[in-house]
Amino acid sequence: VPSYQRLEWVGDAVLCLAAREWLFCRDDNHSTSVGELVVLESTLVCNEALACIGFMKGLHRLIDHRDAKLPGRFSAFEFELKDNVRGLWGT
Repeated sequence: VPSYQRLEWVGDAVLCLAAREWLFCRDDNHSTSVGELVVLESTLVCNEALACIGFMKGLHRLIDHRDAKLPGRFSAFEFELKDNVRGLWGT
């Protein structure tokens, strides 16, 4: 692929579609307005939410990298998550 921007664009579209389907399937009585669905989708697909979910599921352990600084950055992110995860989800 000459440019990863096109691939990223397709990946973003797939992610948004998956988020919309997930939200739609959970709104059994169709009581959520389109505006609320848009806000929920935006929240789900933002980098911060995806990083938090991925980290909580342990996906960071599966990253193949050659950056010696990355494990330290993961540790710092984990420390930050412990302080902020409740605020992120509003609980």
